[in-house]
Amino acid sequence: MTLREPERQKLMALTREKFEQGMTTQQYIDQIKVNKQPFIDIHEAVEVPPGVRQQFDGLAEPLNLAVFTADWCGDAMSTTPAILRLAESTDGLVVNLFNRDDGLELSNSFLPENRAGTVPIFVVCDAA
Repeated sequence: MTLREPERQKLMALTREKFEQGMTTQQYIDQIKVNKQPFIDIHEAVEVPPGVRQQFDGLAEPLNLAVFTADWCGDAMSTTPAILRLAESTDGLVVNLFNRDDGLELSNSFLPENRAGTVPIFVVCDAA
């Protein structure tokens, strides 16, 4: 997908400073109000295959992954725990989480207009 300049400028809203304001896994789990136990159960059940972990361990620099999610969303509950488990298993992936409902404008900046409000959103950020 090639982005036009106005779309590219919207994506630049996630600065390094903003990325670092995201929640850690534990901070996110602590603030979950809906579906907390199912989220924890899925998170604890995930086993990261050694080959997948080795791929991330072999990276020259870790990938930074911003996750926009919402505790009420079933799709987020079924996918986000696996990503968090992967990040816990390797130094090659740094994950910071954002509550979609607290930053709707930012999360929507990564989506086409007809998908506004969708979660989860996974955004790989460079080191800059």
